[in-house]
Amino acid sequence: MEEYRHTEASRSPHAPHDALPLRDGAAAGPLISVIAPVYNVAPWLDHCLHSLLAQSYRNLEIILVDDESTDESLAICEAYAARDARVKLLRRNHQGLSSARNTALDVATGAYVAFVDTDDYLEPTMYEVLMNALLAHDADLAICGRIYEREGHAEEVPATDGQEETLLESDELLAAILDPHGVGCVVWNKLYRRELFEDVRFPVGRTYEDIAILPALFRHEPRAVVVGQRLYHHVVREGSISRSGPLSKLFDRADATLDMAAHVAAARPELSPVAGRFMLHCWVESWCSSMRDAANEDERRLYSEAYRDLIICCSTWRDSLYTKERVVAYLVADHPRLAAWAYQAYYDARRLGQSK
Repeated sequence: MEEYRHTEASRSPHAPHDALPLRDGAAAGPLISVIAPVYNVAPWLDHCLHSLLAQSYRNLEIILVDDESTDESLAICEAYAARDARVKLLRRNHQGLSSARNTALDVATGAYVAFVDTDDYLEPTMYEVLMNALLAHDADLAICGRIYEREGHAEEVPATDGQEETLLESDELLAAILDPHGVGCVVWNKLYRRELFEDVRFPVGRTYEDIAILPALFRHEPRAVVVGQRLYHHVVREGSISRSGPLSKLFDRADATLDMAAHVAAARPELSPVAGRFMLHCWVESWCSSMRDAANEDERRLYSEAYRDLIICCSTWRDSLYTKERVVAYLVADHPRLAAWAYQAYYDARRLGQSK
């Protein structure tokens, strides 16, 4: 079932922030369609939606797609849709994040598109800063820095050095996205011209869809402007889509990065080493997550052996990794059981230190 739902606020016990003023109209500027899939994020949803409605850039179409939530998420969405006409609510049967984003793309009317994960939140000036930069440089997308919030700790990741704006042509943008310390291979810290998604949709039934769409996006040879401000807060939590699930979800990341590396090798062979480093970085990161989340020794051994096969297949790229990642890659490939034991010992020690 898919439908727009606008309900009276009195029908829901969940009211948006009382401190949020109602404002008539919107500031001049192109319309931005903000796509926000919703699935069982009730504890974080109010904070996210408040940060959207509090944006200094007012001309927004906020498309909430409830993916058949089983908690209070739908009631919270209904309250916000009743409060502000810029909020559109779609309800649908549970089909996953990619399908929810695609549904919103099909109905979006804005000249520009942005994406948000609804357990995250934004700085109040994010879309104003990105839109101003994009228009000033006649770019296809604008990118900001992000802040990762994890277990009570915050890690700031700038998109560029300092506060200046940097213009990247298509090849430079691709290299920056593939750099693990670059602008981020994610969709949520960016503002896009709508035309980039005219023939691009997220792959349904797969995780790590942000990586999977890159080859299609880069057929348009987009140019980007990067701003130095950190304007997007990404909340890393247990149970989120990118951190949970069986081994098959982790192999989705392997498939997506392999496709990306193949695209780069064919279209921009000079960037092939960068793509290889990005691919192995993703695999090492996934292996570390698997070690952390494994329920028992058997699962840890299964993950190590699976990643050993992946890394051996791409051994020619191992030397292009950063030092710490290269050590992990060699351990996983050549001594998977030792690697599993070493990581578990490291993680246990780190967790013990944090508890003191």
